Amino acid sequence: MPVSIIQRDIKLKCKPTNGLQAYNLLIEAINEEVDELQTILSELSDSEAKQCFIKEWNPHIRSVSVR
Repeated sequence: MPVSIIQRDIKLKCKPTNGLQAYNLLIEAINEEVDELQTILSELSDSEAKQCFIKEWNPHIRSVSVR
């Protein structure tokens, strides 16, 4: 079974003083990021947004900024 490596830089809100606080800050930051990505996914699932994205796409675009 292949093993995949998942890598992501996560910024914590403050400097933790112990391992438990670091863990809780990490979980909180990831949850916030997941919530934000869920919102973006929901918006992009709208047919009008989908059509707009497809219409404006060109092959030279390498990254996308979602606002």
